Amino acid sequence: MYHEKGIPFENVYNFRDIGGHTTQDGRRIKQGILFRSDEMSRLSKKDLKKLNELKLRTIIDLRTPNERRSKPDRLPPHNTIRLISVPIYPKKEDPNRWKKKLWFVTGRFKDFDFEKFTRTFYRKIAFEHTAQIGEIITLLSSPENLPALLHCSGGKDRTGFITACIQLLAGVPRETVIESYLYTNVLFKPHLKRYILFFRWMTLFQLTTEQIRPVFEARKEYLDTILDTVFEKYGSIDRYLREACNVTEETLSRLHRLILE
Repeated sequence: MYHEKGIPFENVYNFRDIGGHTTQDGRRIKQGILFRSDEMSRLSKKDLKKLNELKLRTIIDLRTPNERRSKPDRLPPHNTIRLISVPIYPKKEDPNRWKKKLWFVTGRFKDFDFEKFTRTFYRKIAFEHTAQIGEIITLLSSPENLPALLHCSGGKDRTGFITACIQLLAGVPRETVIESYLYTNVLFKPHLKRYILFFRWMTLFQLTTEQIRPVFEARKEYLDTILDTVFEKYGSIDRYLREACNVTEETLSRLHRLILE
């Protein structure tokens, strides 16, 4: 059995290969062709060298315009990587860093339900950003764009949902897809306390650790709930991608051929 593990970088914490998993019909997703990660602005010189060794052709950035401006991806010098922005986030929820700080300092988040927010966010990803998901699947179905990296800020929610769709499309069992999604917690665990402490400091300690924790954790119920909704409405990931995301059957077949051994 393939046991997922992260690709070790110095300053990127959730970088890993989407492939390696066995499908229900006994095939396997190729390794070295699709990767996922958290944001790429902190790369060290060693990280840049390692990234270069992966021979990426495309990086698809799911972050908002303000996220990208404040923390632009750092890429190897003289690289030929194509950087494509496919933002997944409601425009009204794309505050710049100064507006965020104002919210924190004024106590706007004191009684905020972060778990409810996260669950709602998954529903928005799945049903309000179908055009973007369709664009991503179409990009990944073109051999000239592979190997490719998909990333957002933490590599957990936006990246996690789309990765799950790709793995399910390939035929990976749902329980394996969930395990892959939850592996974010293993990779992020050494850094969790530091991130929560920083967030609490930003809010002048008006929020407790337990209030904040849902934002930083991948939780089984988040992905399970939205996948249940997708399957109840469409019956399969294939049909969801075709009907909701307007991906053609030819595109899905091409992606199958490209990513499966």
